[in-house]
Amino acid sequence: MILLLRRSFLLLVLAAATAGAQPADRPSEVVYLHGTALRQHRVLTPAELAAQPPQSIATFVQTRGSPGNESRSTVRGVRLASLIDATGLTEKARADWKNLLVTVTATDGYRAQFTWVELTNTPVGEGVLLLFERDGQPLDAREGRIALLSTGDQRLGARHVRNALRIEVRPVAD
Repeated sequence: MILLLRRSFLLLVLAAATAGAQPADRPSEVVYLHGTALRQHRVLTPAELAAQPPQSIATFVQTRGSPGNESRSTVRGVRLASLIDATGLTEKARADWKNLLVTVTATDGYRAQFTWVELTNTPVGEGVLLLFERDGQPLDAREGRIALLSTGDQRLGARHVRNALRIEVRPVAD
């Protein structure tokens, strides 16, 4: 009974998030991991991300700014593939893993997409991080408490999702 109530509550929270209930100017406090390819849905906080197993956490030194006016910072985050794998794919999704799409959406609607093959079978996938920390501190309000960065991309900005709100894992055909 408690499990059913908890699941109903999570689905209600998820429904509010997917309806765009959070204003674009508000930083993300949690990220909703959901989709038809997952065995369960999860609501994750920065503290839960930081508590993931050490082998799932990575650091990256990021250079930002224009030439001559650059700054460097160190970010920490959870490998997105590890997080999804720990949540569990459905049996059908495991069998059809080549057709899975992962979409990360920000509070303002900005999106970045990856295939499951890219996340689990390429060097780029090793560097797709759900960030929770920059230079030893929680992410600031501009970036949101949780952000996504694809560190293996040649241009980091295209798949840098500030204020990450939702991660959806589904077959391409859905």
